[in-house]
Order: sequence, then C-alpha cells, then structure tokens
Amino acid sequence: MKAASLARSSSAWVALAAAFLGVSYLAGGASGLGGAALGLGGAGFCVTGLWLLVRLLANAASRGLKPGLGVLLTILALLAKIPVYVVLAGYARGIGGGAPPCFVVGLVLVYFAFVAWAAAR
Repeated sequence: MKAASLARSSSAWVALAAAFLGVSYLAGGASGLGGAALGLGGAGFCVTGLWLLVRLLANAASRGLKPGLGVLLTILALLAKIPVYVVLAGYARGIGGGAPPCFVVGLVLVYFAFVAWAAAR
C-alpha cells in the first residue's frame, strides 16, 4: 500500500488512534488513557470543525462571497480553538499522573495526521 493511499485511509487513522490509546494506557495507566482521549477528542473536534468551515467557505467563494469575510471567519475559528484546548488541558491537569503529557501527544498526533491527510489529497 502506498503512503498516499494509506494517509487517505480512515481505517489506518482509527488503528493509529487505537494503538496510541493502548500505549497511553500502558505508559500512564488510566490517567494516561484519559489524557490521550481528551487530546484525541479535542483536537479531532477542532480540526474537523476547521475543515468543515474551510469547505463551506470554498463553496461560498465559488458563489461570489467576498474573500475578506472568509479570511476573517477562518481566523476566528482558529482563535476559538484556544479556549477549548485550555479547558481540556485543565481537565487533563486535574486528572494528574500521565494525563497531561498524553493529552499533548494526542493533540500532536491529530495535527500530524491532518497534515499527512491534507498532503495526500
């Protein structure tokens, strides 16, 4: 299987996420698993929301929407993710143990996967 087709495969990303959750449990116990789930879920939610916004704006631009409004909405969407990450990081910190580092690794994993997916398109 070529790297590009693997990057576009949703089952490969689900398998990677499941493996990451397993490794997080082995490394940090239940708290590591909780932090990893927060990281994967939060980043997955934010990346999916941003991707849907970009698709919506691309569709609107083809119908004559001013580019300035699309740029403004994209920047606002990027800034809106910050409070989500702060709240989730607070939850991970409250869990303690291995949750905070597993939370950060979960965030990084989702963004790396998103870049690989976008590059393969």
